[in-house]
Amino acid sequence: MGDVARLECSEADPFRRRWYLFEVSPTRLLSELETVAARLGIAVRVEPFGDQRLGARGGLCRIRGCPLILIDASLPVADQISVLAGALSAFDVSSIYVPPLVRARIESGARLVVLAE
Repeated sequence: MGDVARLECSEADPFRRRWYLFEVSPTRLLSELETVAARLGIAVRVEPFGDQRLGARGGLCRIRGCPLILIDASLPVADQISVLAGALSAFDVSSIYVPPLVRARIESGARLVVLAE
């Protein structure tokens, strides 16, 4: 089936329980995460970091109090997704519509951040 992100869910009503399978390409998922950031007013910059010996991948920073997410352009799309989702997990996205698969990826980024501490 190739590289796709998947989310299976069902309706809450047990009498109408149906399962849905959502598949999204990594590029589309990255685009959706960038859209979430834009709707939250967070700038996302994807730029080459240059010195690969540092091992920096990117993440959330603040410039003059404004949030900014930096991502190393040389990373594969899957790693860019991880960096962006992890950075977005620091924000409350409950006030905007976020597709279920994208929300699940952001929430999984939050769990990864907590486990890494």
